[in-house]
Amino acid sequence: MQFGSVASGSTKVLPLTVTNVGLPGGTVTIETAITVRSTTRPTTTYQVLTTAQNTCLAGIAAGQSCTLPIEFAPTDAGVHDDLLTLTAIVGADVHSSSTTVWLNGSTP
Repeated sequence: MQFGSVASGSTKVLPLTVTNVGLPGGTVTIETAITVRSTTRPTTTYQVLTTAQNTCLAGIAAGQSCTLPIEFAPTDAGVHDDLLTLTAIVGADVHSSSTTVWLNGSTP
């Protein structure tokens, strides 16, 4: 996801559409984790919002989609490259496959 240039202290939110292509077992919930890729920045400048914009909180039925709002809130100048990992969970079963989304933004 390309966030472009965002001033320090500002925020930008982009939607990420997630689709359940038909995992067996019914409704799928999505576990998210953000990994910092920078060696000079100890914490991420991205987060998955749990506001009303997040339509994935209740889960996704087979063949349906939802939206994860991803916020970029930089506090330091430079390039901000992190990884968002999405893991599907059906009931108590965590599926071994996950999807990784590259998050990229910069701050002047």
